[in-house]
Amino acid sequence: MRRLLFALMVVSCATCLAQPQAQPTIKDFIRVQSPTIALEHVRVIDGTGAAAKADQTIVISGGKITAMGNAGVVPVPADANRMDMTGDSALPGLVGMHDHLFYIARPNLNASKKSEEPLLTPQMTFSSPRLYLASGVTTLRTTGSIETYTDLNLRNAIDTGQLPGPHIDVTGPYLDGPSFFLQEPFLKNAEDARQMVNYWADRGVTSFKAYMFITRDERLKILVDRLPNGCVVIEPDHMANYRWDRANDPDAGTPLVVVRAECTDHVQVAVRFAAEHGIPVVPRGAGSGLSGGSSATDGCMVIALERMRQITVDPVTRTVVTQPGALNAEVKAAAAEHGLWYPPDPSSFEICSIGGNVATNAGGLCCVKYGVTTDYVLGLTVVLADGTTAKLGGARLKDVAGLSLTKLFVGSEGTLGIVTEVVLRLVPAQRAPSTLVATFASLDSATQTVLDITRRMRPSMLEFMDRTTINAVEDVTKMGLDRSAEGMLIIQSDEPPGHAATEIAEVTRLCELHGATEVISTDDVETGDAFVVARRMAIPAVERKGSLLLEDVGVPLPALGALVRGIEAISTDRGVTIAVIAHAGDGNTHPLIVFDRTNEDETARAQLAYGEVMDLAIALDGTITGEHGVGRLKKGWLPAYLGPDALALNHKIKNALDPQGILNPGAVYDRPSTLDQLSP
Repeated sequence: MRRLLFALMVVSCATCLAQPQAQPTIKDFIRVQSPTIALEHVRVIDGTGAAAKADQTIVISGGKITAMGNAGVVPVPADANRMDMTGDSALPGLVGMHDHLFYIARPNLNASKKSEEPLLTPQMTFSSPRLYLASGVTTLRTTGSIETYTDLNLRNAIDTGQLPGPHIDVTGPYLDGPSFFLQEPFLKNAEDARQMVNYWADRGVTSFKAYMFITRDERLKILVDRLPNGCVVIEPDHMANYRWDRANDPDAGTPLVVVRAECTDHVQVAVRFAAEHGIPVVPRGAGSGLSGGSSATDGCMVIALERMRQITVDPVTRTVVTQPGALNAEVKAAAAEHGLWYPPDPSSFEICSIGGNVATNAGGLCCVKYGVTTDYVLGLTVVLADGTTAKLGGARLKDVAGLSLTKLFVGSEGTLGIVTEVVLRLVPAQRAPSTLVATFASLDSATQTVLDITRRMRPSMLEFMDRTTINAVEDVTKMGLDRSAEGMLIIQSDEPPGHAATEIAEVTRLCELHGATEVISTDDVETGDAFVVARRMAIPAVERKGSLLLEDVGVPLPALGALVRGIEAISTDRGVTIAVIAHAGDGNTHPLIVFDRTNEDETARAQLAYGEVMDLAIALDGTITGEHGVGRLKKGWLPAYLGPDALALNHKIKNALDPQGILNPGAVYDRPSTLDQLSP
């Protein structure tokens, strides 16, 4: 037996007896996404001649009426889909829900003449929209769609499968009770539909409202049918790989479905489907994020972009067009084939994706001189919350036409749209750098040296590691780092050889001036790379000591020393280890809070320290994130950082571009969800 799709049809009684009857139209088709439904302010007619009951509340759950009575008396469950039926009447004898759908009892308008009633009586429900088109119904509006399909447009939309949401399909009505259903569709052709429409029109019905509930499997089958084989993943074991990013958010949920998109069109199909059904969407790149920005939420759609890896370099314009799933390292390699370079280089550049870099406006070790991701993004293709696509910018170095929307999406963490293509600026290949490593007996000496260096020059790298980090890295590399040092600086200059030598000599003088215990420098690329690799290994090396809470706070350079000292004090006060690494040249630090997740007391103290580090950064006129993004782990501190006016402006932009609130809900902005509870 085909799954039956029933509809609740209601009428406006005020028009029943007064005016000439107009041809009815289907006004609304509203998807219901909770198995519990509450009809409020209903005028109930039971069809037996009894007086109508006004202002009634009817609660339907699990396929049965669980409560019915006067409004304000009948309790309404918190998860119910509430439908205001003011001005409408349930015609007549609303019985309940069967096989996931509403239906109405036959009206029994004249029991003595039942045998004379036409074949299509009011117990019949909706059939295919195509039949209603043929019967003269010209308008079908689907909630969640931007367009209203009429006449030929609607017919074409149905014929080509583009009608938003599932069709109102053929149904079988019950005759003598909710347990008996016809095995075949009752409305078989346009004439049947026309008879039904006319029957209702003769009795004053001027509009139909259909409330439909479909199961998880039905909903997902629609999506599976719209995308190529292998794009949609619904097996729980396979979806488990898409629950977490590297932040290992303990509150990560379980997706409803994972879409492994291969092109912009696939993302559009997925987002349109999510918008139609009110499903939250979590975009995901390589899953290397450190703030929980791509952590799944329960019942969400994860749109994984890992298969979108195309890269095209144009050496003439010195640009590269890349899909978001391409890794940072892959873009660098493609550029290098043409003697060009893509500078932004997070420590995870070998495993992080360009899409993720754009989402968080990632920086890296070279950003002290060369800037961060947004400085290289010239254009974007973005799929918006309704499934439409916007092409922003392009391979142009100068463009001031209109608002700078490209920059708006960089760093938006998937909350405003999903980036499916990026145009990046490239620069000539970097010269082989000279490298200097200096160790210090005190944190103050190291941070003061940073200030003196940046006051005089722009090194191509200026990194910091504290004692805890030095020892963690030495445990792994055995490269002879000074375990007693309180701080270590790794500095590079990529200026032409003569100028680089002058810079390194000046840096050596400044380090020694501030009491460096050891200063070594080299022009040998392999030796220099070994120290850079050691710095890039800092997070995984510290991670071997226990679970991590990763910070990303930044301050104005003059406050760098106060930040590092303040973090040291928090570590002592809370009794937890905090290792500190930093892109010291731009004031962006990464405190790594180490704790034993199995120890509840230590976990609680680590979480307190995590918040106190962000509070400290804010107090020093700094930021809660320099390059990792707010994600889900830091959103609680965003209001304090932004302030009420800037936060309100953020919400206005978010609401304007994503009015349903389906794009990465729970990331960045901590606000109540407007989405209905999804059915299992």
